[in-house]
Amino acid sequence: MDVFNSYDTWTLASKIYFGISVFATLGLIIQLILTLLGVGDTDVDVDVDIDVDIDAGDALSGVTGITYFSVSSMTAFLCFFGWVGFLLKQSGVWNLPTFVIAFVAGSIAFIAVAYLLHFFRQMAHSGNIKVKNAVGEIGTVYITIPAGKNQTGAINVSIDGRRREYRAMTEDGSGIESGDRVKVTGLLDTRTLIVMPVNSPSEWMEKGI
Repeated sequence: MDVFNSYDTWTLASKIYFGISVFATLGLIIQLILTLLGVGDTDVDVDVDIDVDIDAGDALSGVTGITYFSVSSMTAFLCFFGWVGFLLKQSGVWNLPTFVIAFVAGSIAFIAVAYLLHFFRQMAHSGNIKVKNAVGEIGTVYITIPAGKNQTGAINVSIDGRRREYRAMTEDGSGIESGDRVKVTGLLDTRTLIVMPVNSPSEWMEKGI
């Protein structure tokens, strides 16, 4: 059976799966080109020394130092989900089993890419970063820091010229939304930074951030 038969004969589900697969495939190609050209880093850099706990606030955000939600892992999920779903629908498989199988295939790709990225970053990581050098640096909240004592989120911050992700909390228990700028004021331990919101852009503008 020719799965790429006349577009007019495709079901709505086939068209949706195909659209997702094409969109995700183009995304992967663009990421590959940017990587080969050395233009930025589309994913969050993860410090191999940290563990991001899984809880109700950030389920699957990370475990044993692995950040699951990244551009590459999400694109891999959509790519496999779309192509598997499209091929199954074009083969005449019913909607429910198609969705389940496509979702499982996408999830496997999602987790596999997350682990591969983590592995490659470990290989590329040279020397131990001194976490104390983060004190005084300006970072960006990656996972919202909830209000309340001992509530943690995650931030991106540059340490010794390397962009890293660390758990973060506020000393006074105030919450900080994702995307807000923060200043590192201290360390709770080697895995968690204490931060405060940056109310004025002058501080982080001085650092060229």
